[in-house]
Amino acid sequence: MHRVDEQYEEHPLSSEVEIKLEIAPAQRARLRDSPWFGELAATARRENLVSTYFDTRERKLRRKGISLRVRRVGDKRVQTIKARGTAISREESEREIHGDTPDLELAVDTALGPLVSKKLERSLEPVFEVDVHRTSFPLRTTSGEIEVAIDEGEIRGAGGVAPISEIELELKEGEPRALVDAARRLASEAPVSYGIRSKADRGYALLEHHGAEPVFAEDIELDETVTVQDAFREIGLSCLRHAALNEAAVRAADPEGVHQMRVGLRRLRAAVSLFKEMLDDDETETVKTRLRWLTDQLGPARDYDVFVTETVEPMKQSDPHESELSRLEAVLDEKREEKFSDTASAVASDRAHEVVLEAALWLIDGHWASAPGEPARELREGRMKPRASDILTRRTRKIVKRLKRLEELDPRQRHELRIAVKKLRYGTQFFASLFPGTKSARKKLVKELKQLQDALGALNDIRVHDGLSSQVARDVRESTKGEAAGDASFAAGLVTGQEELKQRTLVSEATKCGGKLARAPRFWE
Repeated sequence: MHRVDEQYEEHPLSSEVEIKLEIAPAQRARLRDSPWFGELAATARRENLVSTYFDTRERKLRRKGISLRVRRVGDKRVQTIKARGTAISREESEREIHGDTPDLELAVDTALGPLVSKKLERSLEPVFEVDVHRTSFPLRTTSGEIEVAIDEGEIRGAGGVAPISEIELELKEGEPRALVDAARRLASEAPVSYGIRSKADRGYALLEHHGAEPVFAEDIELDETVTVQDAFREIGLSCLRHAALNEAAVRAADPEGVHQMRVGLRRLRAAVSLFKEMLDDDETETVKTRLRWLTDQLGPARDYDVFVTETVEPMKQSDPHESELSRLEAVLDEKREEKFSDTASAVASDRAHEVVLEAALWLIDGHWASAPGEPARELREGRMKPRASDILTRRTRKIVKRLKRLEELDPRQRHELRIAVKKLRYGTQFFASLFPGTKSARKKLVKELKQLQDALGALNDIRVHDGLSSQVARDVRESTKGEAAGDASFAAGLVTGQEELKQRTLVSEATKCGGKLARAPRFWE
């Protein structure tokens, strides 16, 4: 064990509130050349920071949402322990130690405390190293004071090396609005993007060789006493994280990555809908329009992929017109590749990065969070749990009512019903932690919602595929002559006919699911 420097003993615990931005190396130079940055540079502090992260071979700390590092700053050694917290705030313990390995005696009153033991101490080993050159300076806005830290360097570990080029904005005094103001000012000087992953996240991803793999939604944990405002912020930022973490997979043309990014954006848009009574302002409408644009960039690639993999390929296995279907598949594959390329370019663009950044800043401290008037304030500061019960009850009742007349609905109305079912399903996931001890009832309800969503989704796919088939048939006639054109057009018509035969069965399945949903237990009651 190592003796702690006395200056760190009085306040070992704090709450770190920050926003992280990513900036391309070329844009760092642009930022530094700006007159605004030049004025701040006079007070800048520059230092080299080398941090070694520790964990067990089984990654016990990682699984518990804890990071443990020892940072070398000149001759000093500083031990930092961070715990999983809210989207922008987490518990942090920082103390100076003597030595290059962790001192667990100084961790007993931190998030790591319950895990501290002689066995853990023996099991800890260095897992990766972060080496950065930091330029930092204070920045005061009308809402508070923050520290701006520009980091450039690399992460080194058994999985290789990954570059770092990012800006950390940490709140020192005041309100989160100060972080939002500073992020927007930086974005006005040079293109930046919202930083989704911490250095620890990136280090572990390097260890596990996670590069462009799809990322799935994380569980959302809400305290039973959480306010409506804080619940929405936590849910929204979790959904945004889900979407943005899939950028690498989308750029690698991974179909599941495209699907997961789309799901993340739709979950966010569903959250906005569930909380719409609190979000009635022009800024919200602007954010919704931008998110819709980004979601639309993913749609064509996803539609063509589903058409090929879930309709055309299965038909080839059993249909006597295999050769005609193969010609259609070849045309669709070419279109699918084109759409994936378009999607990759769109999500990598400055416009897409701006959409994600502005959505994050809006979630953190948009106008909705400080709307004047007593009713708005009471809504924001009210408890989420009773509000969640009301939201789930009202939406379930409306869906069951509409399902009773499902056969009368046209394709567009069925599509709207499917979206309503999807929003309700997402809502059950968002609010699940508010109702502990209801797992069995919740699973039963979610099962019924999933089956209903699948049936309505299949009906919507038929509508989408009909449009794609018509478009493909026109494209083939314009670009190809002779037998190939005839075969592809014939196959497109064949697929449309086969899918239309399924409609009555799917409507019947959805109606049955609606009956089961009406009888399913309400876990929130």
